[in-house]
Amino acid sequence: MEDNIREYCSTIDNGEQINKPQHAKHRLLHLLDYLMTLWTPISIKFIMDLPYSNGYVIILVVVDPFTKMANLIPLGTQDSLPLAKAYLQEV
Repeated sequence: MEDNIREYCSTIDNGEQINKPQHAKHRLLHLLDYLMTLWTPISIKFIMDLPYSNGYVIILVVVDPFTKMANLIPLGTQDSLPLAKAYLQEV
């Protein structure tokens, strides 16, 4: 009887042979491509008709949709030249 039990146990696969890893092999970490493009796609909004405060009446809101970071830039007018200068200086 003991010989029959040993023979039966030797034919059974153990868990190491049955359970093979289901994931990819481990390798070195690398930066993701989309992290290199932060502040590339942005959204720009104006908050207008605010009360006059220190020479500013408009707030330019620039948001990076990936990181959800926002820059709030005060503006005195909505003219294109001061807007472009403030954008380049702040963002």
